[in-house]
Amino acid sequence: MFSSKKEEVVELFNQAKNLNAVIKKILKQEVKRGSPEERFFKDFRNVVISNRATQLIEAFVEKHHPAAERYFMVIAGYIHDEAMVDISSKIIDEYADAFNATYSQNGSDIEITDQKNFEKIAKEALKKIENGLKEHDLPTSSFLKGVLVNRLFTPEVVGKLESVYGS
Repeated sequence: MFSSKKEEVVELFNQAKNLNAVIKKILKQEVKRGSPEERFFKDFRNVVISNRATQLIEAFVEKHHPAAERYFMVIAGYIHDEAMVDISSKIIDEYADAFNATYSQNGSDIEITDQKNFEKIAKEALKKIENGLKEHDLPTSSFLKGVLVNRLFTPEVVGKLESVYGS
């Protein structure tokens, strides 16, 4: 669901205004020292600060896609942090309580208790995501939609959304 194309990821990274600062922020705020994630982000940062960054970013994405897609989504979320916060906040404010009432969760098990409203709200949220991306002059790519869906919903709920959004 909302899988990315390598070209979308490369284009987004190459158009980012200060990708080095984004990676530094992720390393500082999101990543534990000594973790595999730290190695990935540090390797990517070395690519970003090189004098052949454009070509090396493409090669890096080619090498790590799709296995590192969740890391690419983290980076994309930080690149467009203001837009992501704005879009997700509006959706949360409008739909969170009603959506949360459509399912129950016991640990990692999700049971949909109101399928009709679950699907209705999920589809409305997707429309808001698409409109929000357009309002912020961002591409309505599958990749950026995925970034927002994963920001809004827990992994367990995202699994249930596959039947609504398609895989």
